[in-house]
Amino acid sequence: MRQDTDPLPKYAAPMESIHCVHEALTHQGLNIPLSHLMVVSGEPFRISYNPDNPEHSPHTVFHNPLRTVCRVLGLKHQLYYDEDYQTAWNRLYQNLNEGKVALIPFDSGHPFFAASETPGQVIGQNGYTITFDKRQLSHKWLPVDGFYELGLDGYYQFLIEDRNRLPDGRETAYGVFRLARKLMRLRRKVSGGAMGTEAYFALAGHIQNSLKKEWDDAYQDFDRILKWGQIPLSQILAGKEIVIEYLQSVRDTFEDRELTLFDDTILIYQQMVSLLRKLKINFQFSTNLLQTLSESETDSPNFSQSISRRFLQRRFLQSLKACQKLVLEISIRETNAIDKFTSIVRLSEKLKI
Repeated sequence: MRQDTDPLPKYAAPMESIHCVHEALTHQGLNIPLSHLMVVSGEPFRISYNPDNPEHSPHTVFHNPLRTVCRVLGLKHQLYYDEDYQTAWNRLYQNLNEGKVALIPFDSGHPFFAASETPGQVIGQNGYTITFDKRQLSHKWLPVDGFYELGLDGYYQFLIEDRNRLPDGRETAYGVFRLARKLMRLRRKVSGGAMGTEAYFALAGHIQNSLKKEWDDAYQDFDRILKWGQIPLSQILAGKEIVIEYLQSVRDTFEDRELTLFDDTILIYQQMVSLLRKLKINFQFSTNLLQTLSESETDSPNFSQSISRRFLQRRFLQSLKACQKLVLEISIRETNAIDKFTSIVRLSEKLKI
């Protein structure tokens, strides 16, 4: 899993931004575990697959995780928009000097900003600490058309203020389970991508359709599918590991029948992580095979008609089919885990009566 001290990639996915929230809250003296922030934001349960652009999956959102995590944790927050940079700078500078922190869309992720002791400057932190004046920040602050939600094109800043309430740990967990159910059972497409458990079926279907095509016709499909096995798959795996860490940290707040369901859920996520690790290995193996085939065809004109080519193609197709099987097995575990969450919530509602 990525550490807070690691620089964010350009155009960071929402999961990456939660690292910045963690860093910002630590700056404000709030020691909240990263796994807790991640899970309450819903990010480990946000999965997408668009066959036309699988690489974009980590960026496909339909809820603002920054708002979600602040709302759940009782943090006052506000998303501001300004059409021009001068107004945005004035607002940011004033807010920071009032003791608030802000996340802004940046050219290298979404670092958080705090006040500087030097007049006319602000401090940006994103695994590093850099001081910016108004002119310097103007080259880094990206104008965007919405910050994790629909909006006009302009300059956005997400302000995090002080805490106005302390959340109940057990009720927070119930809220996490409800959010997980909502995200994983979404049936509509977002930006052309299937969401939740439907994303696994979309991926498996894309693999199945590609396997039916002639090699030359399917090559582009193979290449797109395998790109999902890089950053998107790594983020899903990291997300499930985070869920296990969170569940284990709040386990002692449950008892009796709830605890039995809780332990069942942890076991399912552990199985899911094991399958995702296997899937990642298989995807990498398939990627290496496809790369070898591509390079061999470029380097050797006679390779396209050789026995070696047919052997490697057969190995690749077998490997990709194994990936499809693993994807479907993971989807079953996802469904089972959400069913367990639903059972825990329903049981809690009965116990309150």
